[in-house]
Amino acid sequence: LNNKEKDSEKKMKEVQEIIQHADTLQKQNRRYTSQCFKNAERQREKMIVELKAPQLKEQIQQKVTLLAAELEKYSQNKNSSESQKNNIKERVYALKREITVQDKGFGVLNELMKLANEVERNLDDRIKLKVLAAQLEMARKAKTDLTTAGTAGTIFGAAAAFVAPPLGFAVAITGVLTAAYGYFGFGSKEKIIQQQHDELEKKISKK
Repeated sequence: LNNKEKDSEKKMKEVQEIIQHADTLQKQNRRYTSQCFKNAERQREKMIVELKAPQLKEQIQQKVTLLAAELEKYSQNKNSSESQKNNIKERVYALKREITVQDKGFGVLNELMKLANEVERNLDDRIKLKVLAAQLEMARKAKTDLTTAGTAGTIFGAAAAFVAPPLGFAVAITGVLTAAYGYFGFGSKEKIIQQQHDELEKKISKK
């Protein structure tokens, strides 16, 4: 309604149009309910999100770039701490929360959420890679230590067999078994971990 209209005839015409529109809705068993208002308000909110989307995308892209750089530092540094890992994790979670809040359930920022999820998966893969690298180092050390100790025991036992045959043979056999366990047991474990490490490293390099 034009409340500033001074022509009484025009004002009456507007009133009649409103009344006619209300009668039409009533005849069609329709009303302008609070739900209609909520739907309109929801559409308005969506438009605001869509208008802000380009700026949000730029801001979040900058944060993703910084996170990617931190991830690279974390994975390259053998002495990276647990606090570094947790800090990156928290920043990824905060980024995802920000996208969820800003999107308000409209799905306008879905591409940004996919990007954040990719960063999160990349972080998980790099953490797994570090764990595998540590396990691989431990397996190699155990293999070397047992093989060396077993070989030394075999040589000592063989030498002792000339003086005390039963004891010498027992020591030599124990040495052979220890060396075999180190070489074959931990050697097999080393190969499995190495394969897992290489596959995950290849997967990360493709991202």
